[in-house]
Amino acid sequence: MIRFREHSGLTFVVVLAITMLTAAPAWSQETPDTQSPSKETPDVQLQKESPQPAVSEPALAGLSADASSSDASASNPLPEGERFRLLGGAQLLGMQPGAIRLGPVYLSSVDLMGAYENFDGSGGKNIIRAGILSTNIVFDKQLGAHNRLALQYHPQLFVANGDFQYDFAGHSANLSGFYTLSPRWTMNIYDTYAYLSNIQQRLQTLTGLGFDTSTGYTASNRFLLSPGNFVTNSSGMSLGYKAGERTTITLSPIINYAYTNSPGGLSGLQYGGAVGISHQLSESRTAMASYSAQKTDYSQQFSSAWYHTISVGLSQAFGRTAFITVTGQANTIVESGSTHWTGGGSLSFTKTFGKTALAASYMRSNQFLSTLNNGFGDFVQVTLSRQFTQKFQGTIGGGMYNGLWAPKSNKSYYGSATLSYQLLSNLFGVASYALRKQSGDSSVLLIGTENVATVGLQWIPGGRPTVP
Repeated sequence: MIRFREHSGLTFVVVLAITMLTAAPAWSQETPDTQSPSKETPDVQLQKESPQPAVSEPALAGLSADASSSDASASNPLPEGERFRLLGGAQLLGMQPGAIRLGPVYLSSVDLMGAYENFDGSGGKNIIRAGILSTNIVFDKQLGAHNRLALQYHPQLFVANGDFQYDFAGHSANLSGFYTLSPRWTMNIYDTYAYLSNIQQRLQTLTGLGFDTSTGYTASNRFLLSPGNFVTNSSGMSLGYKAGERTTITLSPIINYAYTNSPGGLSGLQYGGAVGISHQLSESRTAMASYSAQKTDYSQQFSSAWYHTISVGLSQAFGRTAFITVTGQANTIVESGSTHWTGGGSLSFTKTFGKTALAASYMRSNQFLSTLNNGFGDFVQVTLSRQFTQKFQGTIGGGMYNGLWAPKSNKSYYGSATLSYQLLSNLFGVASYALRKQSGDSSVLLIGTENVATVGLQWIPGGRPTVP
């Protein structure tokens, strides 16, 4: 029997569619930055870029995660292992001009939002009116020529229906490190913690799939709504060995923890690792393969399970405007003496055409960090972004989750739209609306239909440049 408290992991890391499509020109060779200045929601595990995607991507290595990531580009000025991402998004982590800073510590953003949420479930309708204040605090330090350490903390404060949520109803943190051990050996380390209260999950802005058009990187946000609070912590490291000029072998031990207070309190621990190899076939193409094994234990209710995954994949860049990463998988779960097999894989695709950008992601992975259950689940997300004018931008997105095996019938769908307008050099006005529907086991998902709208201001020093 394993027992943890809700905040135990924090101790380690304290610290619109037709308009867009009809307005878009034919697929051109332009490469504008069409990524929204607004940040992604914090309830996503940071997927830092390791030297080789063969084992750093959860979808490929079979490691359970709520975020899939892909970066098929080699055109980034930073060495591959030193590319870190903002907590909860796809933007490269780095000091922005005009940021409030004290040495290596700075604020990357401050948000002040108002939200209205209406949830219609089996218990009737429930309405939340709230104010939300959040920020992202970053410590980012270069340690020598090719060593780097970064810590991020994203606290959120809520005033909901007149009551102040004094205990940080939603916060997340991340530690990322990269170290060059020798000319052939490198090491990445990470630890990502998220405390997602029920109110935070209900009021989150469903911004869809985050992506970086310059590198093809995608970051999938967790969009499932749990009936209670949900806590996750994911830790691991990746040892990379440069076996040749174009070949890298990677060893990646991991440990994941999850907790929910509904029903009755359930916690779980997942541990294991992966070994992978990647080979750069050309400047724009990389092939990879990996094997992973993980064991999952629960404090109650579920039996222990072993997961095994064999993956092969290919990353391809098409010039500077399109990137694709695709993998195929053979998955097995051994539980209570029974063995289940399933195929699967992952797909990540980004494309820019004119002032419009498109990103899509599919992933089949074990559900431990998603629903705290045994079995696998399919996740699909799509985002379309359009720069209407120099200051005005719109984004629409949607996603689907389908649980396989245990629990069989759980499903979640959402659609969202976001508009942003640059008021000042570092200040953006943002408005969004999202619709989410869920069905299945009420002990795993909050069953019903939700409408949530937010409006407010985002201060982002050195905010991402708009398209001329």
